[in-house]
Amino acid sequence: MLSSPPALNCNSSVKSGMKEMKKGRLHPVFQYLPVENMVYANQQGYYQAINLSTQKPDSGIFVDFMLEEILLTLKRHLDISDVGVNVGVNVGVKILEYIRRHPGCQTNAVAEAVGTTTRTVERHIRQLREQEKIEFRGAPKTGGYYPLSD
Repeated sequence: MLSSPPALNCNSSVKSGMKEMKKGRLHPVFQYLPVENMVYANQQGYYQAINLSTQKPDSGIFVDFMLEEILLTLKRHLDISDVGVNVGVNVGVKILEYIRRHPGCQTNAVAEAVGTTTRTVERHIRQLREQEKIEFRGAPKTGGYYPLSD
């Protein structure tokens, strides 16, 4: 494990990893991975993982968090090959699942994660709100969507 302060290791590792990805020195699948968007979409979890890693003698919590976010992002982007009538249904399911995993998220983050337009996300969100599966909390510019109990 790492012996220097975990927060320093986490931040410097992420920054150097992102630079390497942008240079294309890692596996090609990582070259276009939206790391900044993943962190932005789950800022609360990101900072929580850094804080928890700082309290421990290693940065395993942070590494696990980032690997989970990368895995979820890869799965989302690899799953978008659905065709036919089910595409609309699948997008709606993906949107609801994303909101469940990232409570408080905003429309633009959902659109980026699901791989569709903001307008499509807004349409599905309207339906999910009518079905009382999600709700919006907070101010229009800073609030976000939260899942409701099933």
